[in-house]
Amino acid sequence: SRRIGGSPINQNEVYNNLKENEEVINNPTESKLINASKISGRTKSGLGIGILNAITKSQHAQIRNKETGEIREYETDPATNYSLVVLDQTLKNNSSLTFLNANVTRTGQAYDANVSSAMFSIFDKKNTYFVSGKTAVSHQRFVDENKFGYSHAFGLGKSSGRFNWQYNQELTDTKFNNNDLGYFTNNNFITHRGYVGYRYTTPKKFYNRLQYNLNLTYSTLFSPIGQIATKYQNSRIQTSIITQTKKLVWIGLINDYMPKQNDFYEPRVEGKYFERGNSGLVGVFVEGNSAKKYYLNAELFIRKYFNFYDLFAYDASINQTYRFNTKFSINHQIGVLPRKNSVGFSGNENGNIIFAKRDVKTFENILFLKYNFTNKMGLTFRTRHYNSRVTNKSYFNLEDTGLLTERTSVTGNYNRNVNYFNIDMVYTWQFAPGSFLNVVWKDAAFTNDNASLI
Repeated sequence: SRRIGGSPINQNEVYNNLKENEEVINNPTESKLINASKISGRTKSGLGIGILNAITKSQHAQIRNKETGEIREYETDPATNYSLVVLDQTLKNNSSLTFLNANVTRTGQAYDANVSSAMFSIFDKKNTYFVSGKTAVSHQRFVDENKFGYSHAFGLGKSSGRFNWQYNQELTDTKFNNNDLGYFTNNNFITHRGYVGYRYTTPKKFYNRLQYNLNLTYSTLFSPIGQIATKYQNSRIQTSIITQTKKLVWIGLINDYMPKQNDFYEPRVEGKYFERGNSGLVGVFVEGNSAKKYYLNAELFIRKYFNFYDLFAYDASINQTYRFNTKFSINHQIGVLPRKNSVGFSGNENGNIIFAKRDVKTFENILFLKYNFTNKMGLTFRTRHYNSRVTNKSYFNLEDTGLLTERTSVTGNYNRNVNYFNIDMVYTWQFAPGSFLNVVWKDAAFTNDNASLI
């Protein structure tokens, strides 16, 4: 997990605890791993067992008094133990039951966290119909309080044959949080999703497979936020046609329409929301035959907003792979994501939430090399450059109605130019069945300034 050895939980708090004439001279950006161990396997009866445990050492920022030169330390991350336990029982008809517990225990006064979840997936004898679900409870233990949160997901449908359908509901209350040892973006939502599809699996003259899909989404808040009357967030209707040609190339055409949305997170202030306009999208993708030495995947998606600041966006990417032989391969990915007249949060001034209409250009370039010395030993190398430039053209105040009113000027410079550069190299040796030795080298660079000229 990237949470283990990630950014210290109080990395930014050090700046709120500076005394007069003090400055931060060193502030670690990651926690140091002391050790980590993992055990996994499956019994003859089909019970899978996985146990992970890791410990990180405490991290401290260094603060210097600019007058006396005295240096003191401020703890930004306590010593922490991470543990994860998974029990997975396979059942007949490809069904399964799973239990998972994730626990994070910190020393000192920092809070501890625990998430327990149970999952199931049940199919009928013919593997035609299914029902699946997940329920989870989070518990954060602070010095003076305990926070319990709840989340669930439920689905049922028909997954085989020409005609398929599926319904899913996902719910998370306002207190659920699994961010300490998992991926988490936001809580407080109820989302309903529906799917209907029809597919031809018998090869014809021009194709091997052909399928038509319809997807529907409707999302609201679980609980109202502040004095905002509405709980509606967003909805979407999407159609697609996907086919596999006789040369094993996949081609897809996608369309969708999104009515007006209420964005409760873009304002960065609880109790405020931003009303986005309705929009339509058209896209196409091609996936080459991966069995060949050289294959290419490409996609292009264009979204147009209607009566909403003339916002226009498109995403384009190309992913190429060349396999020299069974040992060596190279992959290159490049993507561009321009946004013309994008509208979003810029900052706060004098109690006002400032939005801007801006042009955004985002570029990502990834090179991946892989070399296998033997079938049990290999080396991978990955380098990535990400750049995003924001040039603001006009500014607005966000009103309580979720709409924008023009603003003549701002005091800050809200243009942005962000660069990330990462290198990852991993040597892997499988010295016994299920046992691996990994040697990892990583390096990263980051810049962020307001000199964004497009």
